[in-house]
Amino acid sequence: NIEILQGGTVAKTIQGYSRFIVFTDRPVNVNEKVGFRLLQKGWLGAGGFGFTNKDPASIRNLADLNPHGLGTTPGFWTSSFTDISQNITENGILEFYVSQVHLRLGLNNIRVVINGVDTRRPLWAVLDVYGHNITWTLDTYN
Repeated sequence: NIEILQGGTVAKTIQGYSRFIVFTDRPVNVNEKVGFRLLQKGWLGAGGFGFTNKDPASIRNLADLNPHGLGTTPGFWTSSFTDISQNITENGILEFYVSQVHLRLGLNNIRVVINGVDTRRPLWAVLDVYGHNITWTLDTYN
């Protein structure tokens, strides 16, 4: 349902409405900013973004993850994508970071806080998106 391009830094839907989950290629540090840039926006639906302490290489089947959002899956701290999908435009950057107590997002003055992020273990950034005709790229590490 998705195609990974440009050395693993671009994810693109290729077949109808699709759910895709992408992770950073390495753990991120506390206070390290992570940015995903929306290169192409078709219909962008539900999903989430945030962090996980589950090593992506250890996840055998992404389909086993909660289809209604990763926020209720143990080891994942995510926020709903609803407000973001309505406000982000092509070339917009979804930028966020984790601190010892919460996750923040800065996008058109939208602020999201998620409590309880476990920073004692390595954390990978995660983007969980449902839609069609969408292309995201990992844009920045701090």
